[in-house]
Amino acid sequence: MKKFVFATFATVAMVGCVLSAEYTATLKMVNTKDGKVSLVLEKKGKKGEDPKSITLPAAADVKVFKGEVMKDPDNAKKNIFKAGDEIKGGFKDETFTKIGDKGIQVRVFTDGEGDKEQVTKVLVLPGKKAAGGQ
Repeated sequence: MKKFVFATFATVAMVGCVLSAEYTATLKMVNTKDGKVSLVLEKKGKKGEDPKSITLPAAADVKVFKGEVMKDPDNAKKNIFKAGDEIKGGFKDETFTKIGDKGIQVRVFTDGEGDKEQVTKVLVLPGKKAAGGQ
């Protein structure tokens, strides 16, 4: 019985630590004062459906990188996202202070769920810069 209780507790503890998500989105705005990031998620719904917009808080230690996109060798329909060089200054970098109307294509990694979900890592994807060549 003790083994069963311990195994149940360990399983719940591990699942609780793994709550995270990844989004491919267009970053529209970063509010450095309140630490919020506004995103328009990539369309995955039905045709004609508007894309979903969300605003998430950024973790105090959020990491921001130039991202690399590669095709998955095992599945040609999937992409693999890899972190490249770190963007010094994070969200205070010019990349985020001068976002154009079209926004910036990003891959966002979060931890937590519901009200506790927060952005922990951002990859700025290549070739999808803000409007106006920013």
